[in-house]
Amino acid sequence: MVASILRRNASPTQISLFFNAIFTILVLLILNVILSKTRSQIGKYMVLNRVELLTIYTCVSIGSGIAGVDRILVLMPLIGHAHWFATPENDWAGLFHRYIPDWLTISDKRIMEGYYQGFSSIYHPINFSVWISIVLWWCAFILALHLVMLCISVILRKQWVESERLSYPIIQLPLEMTYPKGRFFKSPWMWVGLMVGVTVDVVNGLNFLFPSVPSLGGKLYDLRRIFTDPPWNAIGWSPMAIFPFGVGLSFFIPLDLSFSCWAFWLIWRLERLTGSVMGWRALVRFPYEAEQSHG
Repeated sequence: MVASILRRNASPTQISLFFNAIFTILVLLILNVILSKTRSQIGKYMVLNRVELLTIYTCVSIGSGIAGVDRILVLMPLIGHAHWFATPENDWAGLFHRYIPDWLTISDKRIMEGYYQGFSSIYHPINFSVWISIVLWWCAFILALHLVMLCISVILRKQWVESERLSYPIIQLPLEMTYPKGRFFKSPWMWVGLMVGVTVDVVNGLNFLFPSVPSLGGKLYDLRRIFTDPPWNAIGWSPMAIFPFGVGLSFFIPLDLSFSCWAFWLIWRLERLTGSVMGWRALVRFPYEAEQSHG
């Protein structure tokens, strides 16, 4: 349902550095400057320090991750999707409805009409009585899921922080932005880098609206256009692009990790090519990239 409604959108949780969290910090920093210039003691008292700003950034990031792409954003439509879109033609009722727990989904289409068609309210007694119990069950599941993820992070913390000494590149930007005395914003190199990124993004945006405008990286180029003859065309969809933010983040991650990002991409294409030559392409899902990526 989400994919059918949203088109050409930019979700803040599609990449690890959530831009809504960065924008929140930027707005608070601007308010800090304004409040610090006031003569009122109340205004100066309301100025947030670095710890408070980073706490807000952390809360916004965690909340966005839970409510964003591949989490609650797709969970809510799933609550009624299987029953609302069931028809005699697709025979979903006979195929898998018996496997869906009643206490985790809504099967009454009269209750779902307000959700899918509008002109209703969650606070209507009938809607509220049905939705509240299901939402509470899913909230319990989400709480348990993230509690497990937190425990895993605690277990791996010593290895990551003390042994491997990971730099956590996506936290570097908010750390620099909240550094006292505005060191980040006083750096001329920051403004040069910002203008380069903005220029590339604006030009690519114009290219999207007006194809006659040339693009400056950031546009996926499919290598299948070059390799059109067998067995080379077995590489399948092979997009390549240069993203400025990706190039910048690569300087902060370990070399073995940055090497793996492109090395395994080439290995998978080589596996596809080998499978085509050896006649293994008939195997379902070969070369099992999803299984390999899960270890």
